[in-house]
Amino acid sequence: MQKTLLFIGILTVCACTSHEQENSISNDLWKLEYNQYGLHHISNVNDPFQSNVLGGRLDANIRFRMNDGEWQTIFRRLTTTYRPTEHEATFSRQLETEPDMLRITDYKPGMPFSMEQTFRLAGDAMEWDIVIENQMFYHVDIGDLFINIPISPASGDTQTDLFEGGYLRHFFISGDGSFIFFNKRSGNPPYLLLTVKPGTSLEYFEGSSNYYIHSGYTGTGQMGTWRQDHTFSELAPKGQDNDRLEFGFRLHWANSYDELRDLLYENNLIDVRVVPGMTVPEDLEARFSLRTKAVIDSVTAEFPEDTELKYLGEPMPDYHLYSVKFNRLGENMLTVNFDGERKTYLEFFSTEPVETLLSKRASFIVNNQQHRDPNLWYDGLYSIWDMTNSVLRGPDDTDGNDGWYSYRVACDDPVLGIAPYLASINALFPNEKQIESLEYYLENHLWGGLQRTDEETYPYGIMGVPNFKVARDTMLRAQIENRRLDKKKIWRTYDYPHVFMLYYHMYQIAERYPDKVSYLDAGGYLERMWQTARAFFAYPYEIYSWYDIYKWGNYNEMLIPEIIELLEDKGRQEEADWLRAEWEKKAKYFIYDDPYPYRSEFPTDRTHTESTYALARYGATNDMEPQENLWYDKNLGIWYSHTNVTREAALEFMERQHLSNLAIRGWLEPAYYTLGSALRDSERLGYMARMGGWSVLDYGIHFADDPHDWLQLGYASYLSSFALMNTGRPETNYGFWYPGRENDGAIGQALTPFKQSSTWMGYTEERGPWRYDSEQNLGMGAVTRMASTILADDPLFGWIAYGGKLEKAGNGYRVTPRDGVRIRFWLIDDQQRVGIELDRDGFKKENPILVSNERDRLEFVLENRTGTSHPTRLTLDAKGPEVWRMSLDGEVIEPILRNDKVIYTLNIYNHEHKITLQKN
Repeated sequence: MQKTLLFIGILTVCACTSHEQENSISNDLWKLEYNQYGLHHISNVNDPFQSNVLGGRLDANIRFRMNDGEWQTIFRRLTTTYRPTEHEATFSRQLETEPDMLRITDYKPGMPFSMEQTFRLAGDAMEWDIVIENQMFYHVDIGDLFINIPISPASGDTQTDLFEGGYLRHFFISGDGSFIFFNKRSGNPPYLLLTVKPGTSLEYFEGSSNYYIHSGYTGTGQMGTWRQDHTFSELAPKGQDNDRLEFGFRLHWANSYDELRDLLYENNLIDVRVVPGMTVPEDLEARFSLRTKAVIDSVTAEFPEDTELKYLGEPMPDYHLYSVKFNRLGENMLTVNFDGERKTYLEFFSTEPVETLLSKRASFIVNNQQHRDPNLWYDGLYSIWDMTNSVLRGPDDTDGNDGWYSYRVACDDPVLGIAPYLASINALFPNEKQIESLEYYLENHLWGGLQRTDEETYPYGIMGVPNFKVARDTMLRAQIENRRLDKKKIWRTYDYPHVFMLYYHMYQIAERYPDKVSYLDAGGYLERMWQTARAFFAYPYEIYSWYDIYKWGNYNEMLIPEIIELLEDKGRQEEADWLRAEWEKKAKYFIYDDPYPYRSEFPTDRTHTESTYALARYGATNDMEPQENLWYDKNLGIWYSHTNVTREAALEFMERQHLSNLAIRGWLEPAYYTLGSALRDSERLGYMARMGGWSVLDYGIHFADDPHDWLQLGYASYLSSFALMNTGRPETNYGFWYPGRENDGAIGQALTPFKQSSTWMGYTEERGPWRYDSEQNLGMGAVTRMASTILADDPLFGWIAYGGKLEKAGNGYRVTPRDGVRIRFWLIDDQQRVGIELDRDGFKKENPILVSNERDRLEFVLENRTGTSHPTRLTLDAKGPEVWRMSLDGEVIEPILRNDKVIYTLNIYNHEHKITLQKN
């Protein structure tokens, strides 16, 4: 076999970038490129974009000491000596190659040990083996041993560059079950998976690229908590036992998530699935599957006296099923012991019941997060709560968020999500104190302050950052801004949907509970909702066209189809038609005019995932007309036309956007802070966990041929960020993260997954939720549109109830809804998908929905949440050939048909009513 040995001993100093010798190794799947410094390129030969996974050198690193001396790193740097005629450098790295192999050895005489890394192409895989061998007769302590995998960032001038040219990382750092995989922002394959070989485990991660086999030095020196041990290792003196350490990894390409799961299985790791998620309310049970070739020796609980753990058997070969219920709030770890000495860890989080969480959050906002003082210019403002110091921040107490950054306590996404969440909860669970608080905010802070009135120029416009006092005063703006001072500062598109969402839910409150409102009636809130939605499309693009209203996703704009329908219901067809035309401009752009319409506030942004799905969904369920010169792009100077518009094109886009959603979402990684979370290196469980998770769950229910993967992931997304809530009881001191009654009901914006890291708000947090609620209120606002109890016949887990308690009775199934709002129920099996949704009231608390064995009959008790006489709308969404008949207390109710749904109007007058649905 031909070999090449490159001993990098004498190199001229000028032989830098321009003289680096580039070499490559390849086969019909892999392409590796390297130079004298190491391996710096990995790509898939079959990738049409030939994208390099690496953004630097793939390498291993060591921190060590001898004789209890100073901790040092392996000698590897380029060193320079002076000679009369030239500069020369010495380098400790040797490279040896074969046609399918690159071996890199870090050693020169005088170094205490050698480190040899071998990269070998072996069929479909790339083997990466590391050997460390003592070369001296001294004992060596190893404090750190880690691999560094810098990933190629998204860069370039085109959307293709951004979404196909760079990679994102996903990782599960969990002992002997660890793996890392990389995917493009588009979500398109190929995906690159790294697995540990037996005898190698990972215990710690930090930064953007470091994964530790041993982390004793770095881990113990860092502030914060960690859930795995920080270990050290050692090398015995040369010639003695244990003078050599060996570690290894295997890398594979995959073309789908199923292939990634199969590769975990084939490499003797564990493919884990969990329902309904890994954030588990204490009144729900979780089930999980361990698919592996390995021998499962045991699964043990961190708190065995507070954990109900049961083995349920092996329904299919190598799939081991378990159920678990946690009776201890907070973090709960299960240890999976396999193949004798190997271990991996499943990190769960147990919360109070969802309905308790929603109630506590709403009460906490009203009792703790509103400034109420008529002498303040910001009277009525809802602002952010600091859990570290148990204090409400605001414009006069910014915690350092001054000047332009004072928006973090006064407007924009950090605070504008609070009121819509509160209103959405009160639309279903009306509370007079909370509704009064909302109307105080509307009258004293929003209208005429943050929002321009109907008597001002640009009526209904939303004033921008840093707060409305500055935004309304050009002289104050000039103190912190140096451009656009000639324009009204109402161009930030992201602010508008939060406000029209607020008015939408205030309309619901006023229409359903007219005795509980005093500021405006239902008609007044309807008008402000419509006018704010109109301003959303009109003002930003007119004033500052950089805000490409038809090209960018905006959170909460997914409500626009519901607003259109509401306007039509109220006979306001002209306004509905105008709004529909604007929405369809956007839908057509996303479906037809941009192969990667995944931008939002940033060129690549997880924030798009809610909007892209909502637009695809609209196009897939509505017939849009082809049009010439539909709208003119001010920035590019072109017209957009669409001569062929079909639902099939929208469905095709839906599949593409679904992959882009998965690209930034934890799916294979079984940890509560990752599964279902929208991922960002510095944070987990941010607001898009739930907002973008709605897209996954709704896709699974309504469009996916096989719904079960997306029911699993979508529901995990729904539950995931409840782990950020700080709640409890007296015996738990009212909170796992920030104990004390004063924080009971508070929430963090996101979770820091690192032992310690900086946040974009300018402070450092240790592992756990950030101290401020901030943008997480946007995620809470998605609860009432996502919460469902779903009875599904899962091919692996069997019959399960997402968001509910399931009991199998002789005559059928008893499902007790515990999803938090109790207004939606879905029955999903291989023959049908049947959904029930109530627009108000709800399924009676702790009273089961009864489903017959044949799944042809459903019964439940409806609770009247106000005790008044009123109409309630029940919508039946049945995907199947059969026709259902509904009765209220035994009386058959005739429906109306709308948009492929069956709608019943129920006259509610008692405290509860029995509802029956029966197939004809």
